[in-house]
Amino acid sequence: MINNGNTLQNHNFSQHIKTFLEAYVDPRIEEYTRERQINDTLEMTRFLKILGDQKIQCILGLDDAFISFLFKTSKEKVEYLKVTKERENDSTIDLNVDLNWLSNPYDTNFVEKLHFLLSHNMKTKKNIE
Repeated sequence: MINNGNTLQNHNFSQHIKTFLEAYVDPRIEEYTRERQINDTLEMTRFLKILGDQKIQCILGLDDAFISFLFKTSKEKVEYLKVTKERENDSTIDLNVDLNWLSNPYDTNFVEKLHFLLSHNMKTKKNIE
């Protein structure tokens, strides 16, 4: 069931990923998450105390298309989540995920894809001032 639909339009599967990346950006997300805080929905007390004041940027990209998820945290709360097409230079933690591993629908073993993502594809950088 995990792999249903992989053979549909497999010749342009990467274009579907790019369309998703372009369509997902919504400036209303930041306003919404400032008003209704994520940590009120998810229990994150311990995690936020450990994480502290951070600006975490997670970039999902395929070729020249990408989106950036920016999480601003403090010891008490997630201040906001921002989804944009721009990279921010003042982030304290960067997670860059190249979605090329996802664009081949014939490689259908989900567990192998997840293992590949976690072991080869995700790059992290912590900016230390």
